[in-house]
Formats: sequence, C-alpha cells, structure tokens
Amino acid sequence: MKNNIKFTDSEINERLISSFTKVLVQMLSSPPDTKIEIDLNTEIESLMLDSLDEVEIVMNLENEFEINIDDYDAEKIMKDNLHIYDLKRILKEKYNIFDIKEDRKLKIINISNNIN
Repeated sequence: MKNNIKFTDSEINERLISSFTKVLVQMLSSPPDTKIEIDLNTEIESLMLDSLDEVEIVMNLENEFEINIDDYDAEKIMKDNLHIYDLKRILKEKYNIFDIKEDRKLKIINISNNIN
C-alpha cells in the first residue's frame, strides 16, 4: 500500500538509518543514546540480524514511513544481500515515499544560489 506522505531525500536517509539503529541498540543491549555507525552503504546482511530483529526493522520502517510493507518485500529486504541504499530505492519506487518535485526545487535553489 502506498502512502500519501512525502519525504525529502534527507528525511528518508535519516528515517532509514534510525529504523536500523533502534534495533541494533536493543540487540547489543546498549544505552539508547549509543552511537551506532551505519550508513546507506551498509550491507544489511552484515548486521547479523536474527529473524525477530528483521521483523522489528520492517515494523520500524512501516512506522517511520507510514506504509504497509508486504511480505514479499519484507523477505526481499532482509534476505537478498541488499545495502540500505537498495532499500531506499525500493521504498521510493514501490511505496512512493519521495516527492520528486521537491528534489528538483531544491536543486534549482542550489543552482541559483551558486550563480549569485
């Protein structure tokens, strides 16, 4: 199911990383303010998640982006040796979480700022 809420590219990045770090902090029994070093290039499989962690990440993603991820995509996300940036692409394409017009507008503003 697609949502009607759009996010900027930086919001998507932040929410993706947050969805993973919440689970990793719990998994490592770390204090909530522990800094976990992951980024969009992190390979999901390298995080050594068990099946419960995977379910929790999918639930976090659903909450963060206000979508319902179908079982096929949830399995693909966790089992196909993807990186977090691959997940971002899947969410943007299939679940329509990104407003491309806003991205173009931001680029136009940046270009005009460089001209002045």
